[in-house]
Amino acid sequence: MERIEANGKKHVTLAINPEESEYCLWLFDTFLINNYSLQGMQTAFKKQGIRTAKGGFLSASRLYKILTTPYGAEATTEIYDYFSRKGCQMDSDSPRENWDGTYGVMVYGRSSEKTRRHVVQPPDQWIVSLGCHKPFIPADKWLAAQERFQQNTFDKTMKYDVPLLKGVVRCAKCECKMAVARKKLKSGILSHYYCRKRNQEGLEACDMKYIKCSFLDNKMLEVFRQIESEPESIMKYIQESEPDSQPEWRNFGSEIAPYKAKIARLTALLSEVEESSAAKHIVAQIEELDANIEALKREEALQRVQKRRIMSDQQTAEQKAAEIKKLIQNLSGFTSAERNEIVRKVVRELTWDGKTLFIRL
Repeated sequence: MERIEANGKKHVTLAINPEESEYCLWLFDTFLINNYSLQGMQTAFKKQGIRTAKGGFLSASRLYKILTTPYGAEATTEIYDYFSRKGCQMDSDSPRENWDGTYGVMVYGRSSEKTRRHVVQPPDQWIVSLGCHKPFIPADKWLAAQERFQQNTFDKTMKYDVPLLKGVVRCAKCECKMAVARKKLKSGILSHYYCRKRNQEGLEACDMKYIKCSFLDNKMLEVFRQIESEPESIMKYIQESEPDSQPEWRNFGSEIAPYKAKIARLTALLSEVEESSAAKHIVAQIEELDANIEALKREEALQRVQKRRIMSDQQTAEQKAAEIKKLIQNLSGFTSAERNEIVRKVVRELTWDGKTLFIRL
């Protein structure tokens, strides 16, 4: 990322690395031409010895992140419509008619730092605008990849039930979120396991033993049942935010007001000296002040996104206990996906070290 000034306004733009952009485009071509799934692409790369610049193998999650990140895509009207349909906040300073593919896409508020890891925010919290950088991924290729992911997600959710702790539990050894692996036994029964790097990259990446999904899910349910019967026991797992850990919100209105006042004074002065040589200097000052206001407005929009995120995170212990009680009392009435969604809402951190399940609500 780098800050630049264009057309009298301050912007944040991407510093494009030619080698990385070529590599990224090659990944898109490989994914689409071979009709790979993410797991299939990861396996193929491992067999071919294809590694990252740091020497590791490309995981399915890493490939997904690269192939869904929008910054390198051409900002065309088709891309504009894609984000608009998702319910994103479309920047009023980037009207649709300007999306002609000349520049790339910028998305603000797409992810946030949560419990030391990046979490993708809901699309209605994204602010989408034109960037100032040159794109390196054709819009049709980027959209084709997104279409593939939508199809794969639909098929996957229809095929299997969602384990209770999917997307929640982490491995203490490799610190990765544990994915769900499935193995068909000789008896014909399909068994589900939590694992991550071991399944995808082998024992050299992580030697944590496979653990049955049902085993960890039942451990979590035991804790939830205890909280249902003894609501005060939830405090053993709650770590409330310290008051000083809350960000200090900026008052952008008070920051913008002096700039507006200066512009008003300079505009009045300009009407008196518009025929003199001083006029062009006054105009330049007004344009600079206006650029500062626009920069502050963008920062204000990002702060609004952060505020909404923090408000959604600040769930009280009582509210979480109520969610857990609702889950336990209606366990058979929820679908597996609904049960998983409730767990995602009440669990802040969950780690398995091979013996103990460490829980933070």
